[in-house]
Amino acid sequence: MFNDVNGSAIKHFRDELGLKVVPNDSLYSTECDIFSPNALGGILNRETIPQLKCRAVAGGANNQLASPDDAARLRSRRILYAPDYVINVGGAMGITGQESLGWSKDEAEKRVIHSVQTALRKIFEIASTQNITTEEAARKVADEHLGI
Repeated sequence: MFNDVNGSAIKHFRDELGLKVVPNDSLYSTECDIFSPNALGGILNRETIPQLKCRAVAGGANNQLASPDDAARLRSRRILYAPDYVINVGGAMGITGQESLGWSKDEAEKRVIHSVQTALRKIFEIASTQNITTEEAARKVADEHLGI
């Protein structure tokens, strides 16, 4: 299932690949395992989060949460949130590795996958053991890496 505003993308994914288009008016209320915002920021907010029928949110859009309180809203609904800046590091890391460090495409992919998986596991563990949101846990990990 997918949603898009680009007519040619809709045609391609629907007609050529056979994917189901989710209409805009039921985007948030469609049952799914993972809700993946990949374009607009701020779409997870006090109005949209109560509509979600997913187990997790993980997407490529930057700044998916409209406010810091939205991480708590997701947590209270028992929706696992993978902070966007954690899962988005892959592109920059992979390209830098290939261009500056001489990694092959396969090596870059393996390193990115391992790095993101390791970071998410740590974030989810901290959030669970400290009873905080994954957003708060991700900031703790970032602060630790930056020596703050």
